[in-house]
Amino acid sequence: MAKLYKNNKAFTGLEAALVLIAFTVVAAVFSYVVLDSGFYTTQKSQQVIQVAIAQVSGNTVVKGEIYGIANHDTTTIEKIKFAIGPAVLGTPVDYSRMSITWSTSKVLPTRLEFTGSPPVAGQWSIIDGSSGQGQNGLVNDNQIVTILACPPYPVSKNERFTLAVLPESGASISISRTIPMEISEANLLF
Repeated sequence: MAKLYKNNKAFTGLEAALVLIAFTVVAAVFSYVVLDSGFYTTQKSQQVIQVAIAQVSGNTVVKGEIYGIANHDTTTIEKIKFAIGPAVLGTPVDYSRMSITWSTSKVLPTRLEFTGSPPVAGQWSIIDGSSGQGQNGLVNDNQIVTILACPPYPVSKNERFTLAVLPESGASISISRTIPMEISEANLLF
């Protein structure tokens, strides 16, 4: 009877081909995962950039000087008057959704309430909407609104305060000033 002879050479070539195919499939799946995560990261980066551009273009800036209006006997400041508007080429700003906070070195930030009538202590209002306030509280382009803010208490000579104007979108405005030593009826604050 003839002896059967085993030859494993062909089988080894087949094993090598299968291993090569397995490595190719694994590499293809891995590259798909890497590309997909790269596309996802790029998409998220684009969204972050778009949100940042929208916030920057929605910025509000102080337009002009800031004044302190004294009480009748000119011993303290009772009202702060300033004008604000959108940044150059910015998007319209909705002032009906804006908030203002007041603080000093002795007083924690306190939110001033909006009122449609002349403000009293702890309130603020828009006193000059004729210079540009549109419908629904929107202000566009070069339009300016004048705001009158009344601190929760009268501010004394040489006292430093901070008003933070917080629009619905965009960066806040921080206005820090010191009351002068000599108070008159209307004071330019530095």
